Amino acid sequence: MNYKKVFILSLILLIIFLPAAACTSNQVEEQSLPLPSEQKENEATNLPPIEPPEKGNPKLSSHLWDLIDAESRGEAEEFARQGSIELINGSVRVIVEGVPDQADAVAEAVATVGTVEIISKRFNGVQAVVPITSLNTLADEESIAFIRLPVRPESGPPPGPPTPPPAHEQPDPLTEAVINADLIVLGTITDQRNEVVNVAEGHWGGKHAYTIFNLSVEKVIKGDPNTREVLIRVPGGYLGEVYQAPTEWYFSISDRLFLNLHKEEGNIFTIPRINGVIWIEGVSVVSEASLEYMMGCVAKIMKDNNIPIVLDEPIPMPAEPHQRPEN
Repeated sequence: MNYKKVFILSLILLIIFLPAAACTSNQVEEQSLPLPSEQKENEATNLPPIEPPEKGNPKLSSHLWDLIDAESRGEAEEFARQGSIELINGSVRVIVEGVPDQADAVAEAVATVGTVEIISKRFNGVQAVVPITSLNTLADEESIAFIRLPVRPESGPPPGPPTPPPAHEQPDPLTEAVINADLIVLGTITDQRNEVVNVAEGHWGGKHAYTIFNLSVEKVIKGDPNTREVLIRVPGGYLGEVYQAPTEWYFSISDRLFLNLHKEEGNIFTIPRINGVIWIEGVSVVSEASLEYMMGCVAKIMKDNNIPIVLDEPIPMPAEPHQRPEN
């Protein structure tokens, strides 16, 4: 009889606790499954990375991308005006940087679509004027590493080109350069060194590289006749192991030059962009006109404008200055 009571009691307890155990088991199993939000999160982590949208050729600076885009919409002139970018009949002045030891190949590639202004083997690139529509094609050349706008350490001109005076009032560029020059000399580049200038404010703030060239003076046409050496500062040069490509004239040792110069401080001079270099016989560039002819042109301009010629030797003067002699 006692066994019967025990059996019945056990059966009652089993009936009571069996559903609770089943519920607990189900709850554990449900908690082990990922929630919908967790599942989405896990799926997202297994997706391939999203590639950033492409914007132009990676060998072109962002400013040139935007200029090309503006050109495609017929808005290049307005974009250039707002960004103080100089356009030249649908073309733009750029620095084309080459892969190592490919300066000549870069110059040849650029010459097929634009005009090469400066070749710098030291900096492995060129300064050139290239049509906006040819920039993408040029950037595809294997010898070219990067194309950008020239570095301008100084503050740029106000947006938009100045209104030119009437044609009959426009001064001759060489005449204007000669009149405004502090020193006009003939000499030879004998040495060079790097200089870093810190620009603290403005759009072009930061460190900028310059090169100082030593010019051994042979003859002085205008200025102090006792000048024997001058230092010429030009944009471009090394910042440690990194360089900034030249944006204007750049020279090599032994280049012979006839120059209009502007005095800065001490014995340092700069070269005006227009007709600063009157004549050159250099490693990379040689003037078409002869030195004697260009010296005569300068002497005639000085005589016509009552500017003293300090050279103590006669200079033959052409009847019509600035005209290249016929071949």
